[in-house]
Amino acid sequence: MSYFNTLAQRALMLGLGFSAAACATLPEPSAPMALGAAATAPRGFVEFCGRQPGDCGASAAELEAMNRAAPKAASTSVAAIQFDWSGVFGTSAPAPKAVIPAVTAAAPAADAAFRYDWTQVFAKQLQAPVAPSAADAALPAVAVAEASAAAEKLPLTPRLWSLVTRTNEAVNRAIVQRTDAEAYGVEEIWSTPLQAGGKVGDCEDYVLEKRRALVAAGLPKAALSIAVVTTSRGQSHAVLLVDTDAGEYVLDNLSPWVLPWTKTPYQWRERQVAGSAARWAFAAGPALETSAPRLLLASLH
Repeated sequence: MSYFNTLAQRALMLGLGFSAAACATLPEPSAPMALGAAATAPRGFVEFCGRQPGDCGASAAELEAMNRAAPKAASTSVAAIQFDWSGVFGTSAPAPKAVIPAVTAAAPAADAAFRYDWTQVFAKQLQAPVAPSAADAALPAVAVAEASAAAEKLPLTPRLWSLVTRTNEAVNRAIVQRTDAEAYGVEEIWSTPLQAGGKVGDCEDYVLEKRRALVAAGLPKAALSIAVVTTSRGQSHAVLLVDTDAGEYVLDNLSPWVLPWTKTPYQWRERQVAGSAARWAFAAGPALETSAPRLLLASLH
């Protein structure tokens, strides 16, 4: 029996050695993402900042400026949008006023005010990032570039990589994909469901929970940026970027892997500048690699 016990112990140690080696393996280098003109923060994120300023990180003055710049109409879902409504918000039939409900684990009954029919309003197919508005011009592209260059670059160590990949996997497993309409009875609401005791959410909820977990683990907010992309299906989607000295990597609820941003099958649109709640910019990076895997793991609806 002792002989077999020794073999078992050696096998266990060998397995642990392989596991440790796998955790210590670093990914291929990524690249920094070039930024273009300034952009406005998504309306849902601005409303989240108003409800949870501590998790958002915006000052009172920044939040006031974000509210002025963000579209005034009820926002469409980041997790399901297929059209660009930004050209018509505030110019055609205004959406009815409504109050965003408090985020709870139980989904409240749907409010008719959130079932506004946008089909009578002209919409154009989304082909490219929307040109910045006059409000966006308040933050010139030069200022965006300077803020991005000054961002803190995390050394990509085995310990950091393990933390990032484990956080991505843990949050992806902890939250069940549901649209805001299914979970809360409203078209769009950004929330931290795990913090509130819930278990369901959509793409931006995964992003906010991953950001919250990484900040709690000691990562600087300046290294964590929320980004909005367009998927290969033409739908808007939110992901989290981690900025390191080896480039930027993507935490995504549609993928079990943390990938370099150039390896994702997405069209990159607006994103935070160096994790700032108030500063957003359009992506102006190089063309995505054509060999990017198509991660069609789940429906965004």
